[in-house]
Amino acid sequence: MFTGIVEEVGRIARIDQRGENRRITIMTESITRGLHTGDSCAVSGVCLTALDITPKSFAADLAPETWVRTSFSRVTPGTLVNLELPLRADGRLGGHIMQGHVDGVGKLRQSLAQHRSACRA
Repeated sequence: MFTGIVEEVGRIARIDQRGENRRITIMTESITRGLHTGDSCAVSGVCLTALDITPKSFAADLAPETWVRTSFSRVTPGTLVNLELPLRADGRLGGHIMQGHVDGVGKLRQSLAQHRSACRA
């Protein structure tokens, strides 16, 4: 579980095709201090499993469904991503509880600006 509160902003360093999956490598400043292989990490709101952890980076594998159904299909090396470690059971709950698992995909029909404009007319 996550709170939705961003702990750090990382940067996509590379994206490697591995068969039908992709592996992204994310450069970080400090979040890897609390990260171990196999741990969950929310990357721009999506729960991923940390792999190949170094002091300044970690990797995560993306299945085709994750690639297609999230914003990851639009990232390139250099893209900034929000990072968050899971909520500890003894931690303070700020924000809200979220899983980071994709349950469905919606389509934005109207932006807030479009909505406001239509309401004024």
